Amino acid sequence: MTDLFVYNTGDSKEHEWWSQVKHIISGDDIANFKNWQGVRAVPLYRDDEPFANSYLSENKIMLNQVDWGAEWIKVLNEPKLGHNDVSYQKAQISIKGLVTTNWVMKCLHHILTFETMRGKSIIEYDNIVELGAGIGEVARLILDRGFLGKYYIIDFPEIGKLSSYYLNNKNIQIDNVDQLCEIDNSKTLFIATWSLSEVPFEYRNHIGRKLRGCDCLITYQKQFKEIDNTDYFINEWCFASNCFYRLRDLWFHRGDGGNTYFIGKGI
Repeated sequence: MTDLFVYNTGDSKEHEWWSQVKHIISGDDIANFKNWQGVRAVPLYRDDEPFANSYLSENKIMLNQVDWGAEWIKVLNEPKLGHNDVSYQKAQISIKGLVTTNWVMKCLHHILTFETMRGKSIIEYDNIVELGAGIGEVARLILDRGFLGKYYIIDFPEIGKLSSYYLNNKNIQIDNVDQLCEIDNSKTLFIATWSLSEVPFEYRNHIGRKLRGCDCLITYQKQFKEIDNTDYFINEWCFASNCFYRLRDLWFHRGDGGNTYFIGKGI
């Protein structure tokens, strides 16, 4: 997967930012990873996230539409794993009387938006394939929600090591989409939060063809360097992956010309 996360679609050279992050993540102090500079540099991660009120208010509306079962207490409570005592205490906020964090609520916004737009629970799938899972928070939310299928993560080995540690190896770590074997695409959900919109077109289309007919939860920045991602997703991705789609702006994240949810239903 040497061509992933690059700026130039015609150049397989890895971007310097990812090289730096991988170097930091390869360190030994994994128990404190949520305070690593490479993790804290991820957009929208900060405890003082200026857009938090926007997605918190939307989450409250969407959460009012779901049945609050006991699993939600576990879902909303960010694990202390990766924090120290100070950072864990600083991260806490309260929603509906339950303890959570801005980071959890941002990731939960993706899941709730998908379920609202797709009209289907995210835990109903047999397989979930996530490209570029970061520390694994979206995966953690889905697994704690009660997902019983197979959860595949495609990522750099260094970052995959981190997400597997965080998820207690409940995921299946792979380096490339070609390592997926004998899965039913019609019962598969593909997740890519900003990752797919930062890789070469050839690799995007290859993933789409490999997972042809799957549902998808994708977020993308409208402009990535010289790339028009909206043009790509509505004119190429939907045909490569064979899906109907709906779009919704992430209006709380306005960088890179704005950001968009692409919710796809496999055909």
